[in-house]
Amino acid sequence: MVTTIAQRSKADPPFVAYHLFGPAPATDNDLLQLARALDDIERQVTHS
Repeated sequence: MVTTIAQRSKADPPFVAYHLFGPAPATDNDLLQLARALDDIERQVTHS
């Protein structure tokens, strides 16, 4: 799954894996960064 998402979003596979399966956000700022990263990944996959 990570490989396919990385290919379609043109993102680095470790970046995708970290944001999909990494640790839970520890702070509100971490949560915001995670939400933005996931939104970017979703947008890129949807438009590929």
